[in-house]
Amino acid sequence: MNIPTKEDTHVNEGLRVKEALLSFVRQLPLNANGVPQVLGPEQDAALDEIVAGARAWINATDLLAQGLLTYDYGRFDSDHGILRTCLILIRRETLLSQQPATTIESIQKHFGLAFKILKSIPQMSNSPEGANGSSPSVTLSIKANTAFILM
Repeated sequence: MNIPTKEDTHVNEGLRVKEALLSFVRQLPLNANGVPQVLGPEQDAALDEIVAGARAWINATDLLAQGLLTYDYGRFDSDHGILRTCLILIRRETLLSQQPATTIESIQKHFGLAFKILKSIPQMSNSPEGANGSSPSVTLSIKANTAFILM
C-alpha cells in the first residue's frame, strides 16, 4: 500500500486550486471584445476567495521546495521564477484583463510546471510523517577531528 507523501497531498491540493481557477475563468461573462466584463458582488467575492486559495498554495509550494531544489531568483524560467509567474497569473488584474482562452492556457502551462517542481522534490522518507508524528528530517553526522563550518 502506498502512503501519500506530503508532496503528493500538496499536488492534489494544487489540482483542486487549478480547477477552481479554470472553472471560474470559463464562466466569466465577456464583453464585445471577448474580455471579461465587470464582475458583480458575488463573482467578485468568489474571485477573491479563489485567488487567496491559489496564492496560499503557491506560497506553500515555494516553502516546501526551498532548500531542496536549485533556485535562481533572477530568472523567470527557474523553479522560483515559475512560482512567481503563477503568482502574477492569478492577480485579479491579470485574470480580468485577457481573453479567457489566453488565461486558461497560461494557468494550465504554469501550474503544470509548478507540479513538475513538486514532483522533483527529493523524498525525505517513505512515510509522510516520522515515527513520533513529527515531520521527516535529515540527520547530519559530524566525525571527530574534522572541520565543520556553518554558513
